[in-house]
Amino acid sequence: MSPTNVILSLIEQQIPGLHFVHLLALRHAHVTLVEASVSPSSPITNRTLAEIDLPENTSIIAILRGGKIVIPTGTTSIQASDEIIAIARRESEQELRELLVGE
Repeated sequence: MSPTNVILSLIEQQIPGLHFVHLLALRHAHVTLVEASVSPSSPITNRTLAEIDLPENTSIIAILRGGKIVIPTGTTSIQASDEIIAIARRESEQELRELLVGE
């Protein structure tokens, strides 16, 4: 990971109101680790992970809810204001953003 990308990631994490943040870019696999805040208008709000048709090459790997971390299973329900940690190939990132944030 380049120093420029590290600085950019740190800046993105400090911008208030930013709902989708790159946490880490894995250079060899073209894979990124992202954090997203689920908006009330998101199409996944109040649905279980099993009900959600995630974009190809993406996976929700953790949910931060009420100060606690949840490792999701198919029965885990996504709630508005959940902070989602996901891994995705770069080409699937925009579709994932639309799904999580509702943009």
